[in-house]
Amino acid sequence: MQRILNYSEDALLEVIDVVKQHTERSMCSWQAAVTVCCNERQDNIIVTAPCGAGKTLAFIGTLFCRPNDIIVLVCPLLSLSSQHCTDLKRYGVDAIEIAERTLCDKALFEVSFPPSSPSTTHSAI
Repeated sequence: MQRILNYSEDALLEVIDVVKQHTERSMCSWQAAVTVCCNERQDNIIVTAPCGAGKTLAFIGTLFCRPNDIIVLVCPLLSLSSQHCTDLKRYGVDAIEIAERTLCDKALFEVSFPPSSPSTTHSAI
């Protein structure tokens, strides 16, 4: 069952602009729609798209629109979570990877909740 989402064209354009400023990447309209839904706290957002279609950008776009939010991305592959962490750090987002191999990592214990300053963005992967 597909649900029709209600959002304004202005909201889409604003999200596309904010994400481009932070990542220099252009979002597709469906990615911006997912980000708008996340920003508006809509429940149970499920996105199906093939590998490489840009699902991650759709979800992390919220971090650039709502910088004090915390997002947890669950990744089925360790290499994917490591890559997401690297990409987020490149975009200026504080990111940590939580996996068996990182459980003793000091960075896990240095994350402050809520963020210590309004300009700090946190993301846990």
